[in-house]
Amino acid sequence: MRILHCVRSLDPARGGPIESIRQAETALRKLGVDSEIASLDVVDAPWGRESAFPVHLLGKTGGSFGWGAGFVEWLRKNRGRFDAVIAHNLWTFSCLGVWVALRRTDTPYYVYVHGLLDPEFKKLYPAKHFKKMLYWRLVQWRVMRDAAGVLFTGERECELARTAFRPFQMRPCIVPYCVNGPDQDIEACKHAFELRFPELSGRRIVLFLGRVHPKKGLDLLINAFAANASRWPDVLLAVAGPQSESYGKELRQLAAALGIESRIRWLGMLQGAEKWGAFASAEVFALTTHQENFGIAIVEALSCGTPVLITDKVNICDEIRDSGAGFVEADTADGAVRLLEGWFSLTMAERDRMSADALRCFGTQFDSRVAAQRLLECISAEQR
Repeated sequence: MRILHCVRSLDPARGGPIESIRQAETALRKLGVDSEIASLDVVDAPWGRESAFPVHLLGKTGGSFGWGAGFVEWLRKNRGRFDAVIAHNLWTFSCLGVWVALRRTDTPYYVYVHGLLDPEFKKLYPAKHFKKMLYWRLVQWRVMRDAAGVLFTGERECELARTAFRPFQMRPCIVPYCVNGPDQDIEACKHAFELRFPELSGRRIVLFLGRVHPKKGLDLLINAFAANASRWPDVLLAVAGPQSESYGKELRQLAAALGIESRIRWLGMLQGAEKWGAFASAEVFALTTHQENFGIAIVEALSCGTPVLITDKVNICDEIRDSGAGFVEADTADGAVRLLEGWFSLTMAERDRMSADALRCFGTQFDSRVAAQRLLECISAEQR
C-alpha cells in the first residue's frame, strides 16, 4: 500500500500532526506501507531536507492557511500512485485542496482531525471560532462529508467533535496516533542529556516537554510549583520545547515574581537522544493543559516508564487514570497544585508501581504497532 499525507507544513515546531506522521511512517513501513508527504511549504524550506521519506514542497506563500496553485494540479496528476490520501490540517488549503482535487475521483481521501474540532476552542479563542464556524458552513463540512473516513484518535475526541459544528455529516473512524518508544539505548540517552545539561545530573526533575504556548497551561504549573517549592527543595522544574520570545519572556517574569527562577531550567527544543534522556531522567512528566487532543509527549513519557500529571482536558485522560499511569485533575490553579501534591505524597514503592503501570499502559494501548494496524484496517474497511 502507498499513502500520501498532505500537510500545511513540515515545520517540527508545529507539533502534533507532523510528528504523528513521522512516527507512523516507521510503524507503517514494517507493515509494507510506503509513505510520501505533500506540503504547502515553499520549495526552499529546510524541513524537506530532514525527512526520512519522499516529500513534495508545493507551496507559494506563508501564513497559517497556506497556498499553492500547483498543489491541486500535482494531486490530480499523481493521485494514481496512491491507494489513499490523508489530509492532516483542517482550516488550511492543504485540506481544502485535497477535496478540490479528489472529490470526483476514485482515489479515496481521509481527514485526520487532530483535535481541531474540540469545542474547548470556543472558550479559548472565541474570535477564531467564529471565523471557523463561517468557514465550516461554507466549505469544511463538505470536505468532511465527502471523505472516505474522518479519523479521530479516540472516542472522547469524536464525541466532543459532535458538539462543535453543524452539520456533522461524516464517517468517523477511531485511529490512535502511532507513537514509538525510545529507539536508542536509554542509558546512553540519559548520558547525552546529562552531558548537555550537567546541572540536572542526579537532580529530581518535574518535566514539561512540548510547545510552550498559552493553551498548554504552563503558567498553572509554574504557580503550583512555586506554591510548594520550599517543601521540595531538591526538585527542579525543567521546561523543554519551542517558544515565542514574547511568551517565553512572560513566563520567565512570572517565575521571577514568584521567586523560583533558580528552580526552573529552560532547555529549548529537544530531539533524538536528548529528548529520550529528558523523559528517562525525569521522575514525572507534567502537562497542565487547557486543551490537548492526544498528547504525543504524554505517551512518549509513558514509553519510558515515566508517570504523568495531566488535566482532564487531555482526551486520553480516562485511559491514563484507569491504568494507574498518572494523576488527572482539572485545568485550574487548584488542580495543578493537587497534581504536584499527589505525586510528592507518594512513597518510593508507590512511585515505582506507577512507573510500571506507565510502561504497561503504553504497551497495551498506545504502542505504534497497534495504532498502525488500526489505520490500515480503517482504510481497508472503507474501500471495501
